Amino acid sequence: MIKSIDGLGRAEIVAHGYAVEYDFIDPRSLDRRLALTALDGVFCAGQINGSTGYEEAAAQGLIAGANAAARACDLEPLILDRTSSYLGVMIDDLVLQGVSEPYRMLTARAEYRLLLRADNAETRLTPLGLERGLISEKRLRHFVRRERDRALIRAGHVDDMEAALIQEVEEDRRYAPYLARQSDEIERMRRDGAVPIPRGTALNAIAGLSNEMIDRLTLADPTTLDEASRVRGVTPAALSALWLHTRKMIA
Repeated sequence: MIKSIDGLGRAEIVAHGYAVEYDFIDPRSLDRRLALTALDGVFCAGQINGSTGYEEAAAQGLIAGANAAARACDLEPLILDRTSSYLGVMIDDLVLQGVSEPYRMLTARAEYRLLLRADNAETRLTPLGLERGLISEKRLRHFVRRERDRALIRAGHVDDMEAALIQEVEEDRRYAPYLARQSDEIERMRRDGAVPIPRGTALNAIAGLSNEMIDRLTLADPTTLDEASRVRGVTPAALSALWLHTRKMIA
């Protein structure tokens, strides 16, 4: 076929390959619903957000699709954070830090890997799916039966139980001290980091914030101190100044 093209009659293919090109938006222009902050109602998922990989795109599609439906039906949005799922880690990284190269979801990006195990994904996320109406009746019956079996396994009844479920309960037991420590850390983070940054805060009026810090925070547009703490390049001194200013504003 190549040789049938004018000028390529003597061409030889050295190695077959392909290239993918696509448009790109700065993911920092999205909120945690994966909706554009400047154009509410437009939801974006996949490579256009700066990620690469089928799983990354599919996971974003789940969140963007659920939130598009929630907006259309005037329901609460589906928001996942870093403590609940790898999907929450990915979205947090994308919308707060942006990308300098195509983003892949790596386990090393998550701070709470013991909590975010592959074997407990159903236990972690099914309750949230139920709250948002994303779980079918068949899946709900399976989940209820599974939770009953989990309770029986914890009580020592393991005969005829699913091997994967026994393994999940065993890993929970084995990691219990570390899981408790991580849960305490998450609670402290939520308590201290949940302080909201009022919309329209005049960052240039905050004493101690350099122009660089103002630019970084303005671009990321964090809504809480916890989010501000994860903006790339923001210093502890800048966070302290922002914390003091925010506490005064909401006092």
